[in-house]
Amino acid sequence: MPRKPKIDHPVRRVRMATDHATQARFAALIGVATPTIQSIENGRLPLSERLALRIERATGADHRELLKGSAGKARTITGEPFSATFFQNWRDSQNTRVSSPTPAADTGTESIAAAVSRELGFWTRTLVAASAPAPEDPQANTVAPRLTAVRFAVAEALEKICADLRLSNRIESLLRPLREVEYCSGSLNDWSETAARETNRAEISPMETIRRCVKFHPDAKLTVSLEAVPRWSPSESVPRFGSGDGTIGDIA
Repeated sequence: MPRKPKIDHPVRRVRMATDHATQARFAALIGVATPTIQSIENGRLPLSERLALRIERATGADHRELLKGSAGKARTITGEPFSATFFQNWRDSQNTRVSSPTPAADTGTESIAAAVSRELGFWTRTLVAASAPAPEDPQANTVAPRLTAVRFAVAEALEKICADLRLSNRIESLLRPLREVEYCSGSLNDWSETAARETNRAEISPMETIRRCVKFHPDAKLTVSLEAVPRWSPSESVPRFGSGDGTIGDIA
């Protein structure tokens, strides 16, 4: 039988009322390491305002009460006692909010992941535009210091999110390693011309690609890898994907 905790922290009461009742699952929901939640609940680590606000956004619990520690109460942002029913309604309302399409979106077809991607994209573009020099600025044709600072600050934030939420493996699976195209032709020249159109960014010629891959035969099939393996590195240039626009196919 589990021992009763010495400190009745409101974070623990909020956690136990959610369907992420274990410390590991709750930590994953908030985006921190499990020991962080353990240390906060047993009083060894003070809860920061930043993390309290993150818990509030994820669960609807009043962050001001959470910051009081053992003197605080597990209450909702509307002042009611925090409950499993409230948490479920809160999560449903958040999912509805982010998945509600804008007038420009196609109603009923947009996934929650796509909606979040679109919303964050809008705010990121706004942030970048605000940090860029105005057209009348003498430095309009140069990279302004603030723009560079914004780029690397966002990149650092993305790296931290990836690490905190342990998303590396999932990201690698989304960055499809190779896009292979199969050609079947009775003419080496046909192969060369087709490959040339598809591999115009390749470092070696299509003919050399063919020679390296297969020994020519009129009925042979040739598989040519068109893209290098993209890797997760937000601080560097976006890898070239098949569409050429830096998108990742179906994100949902």
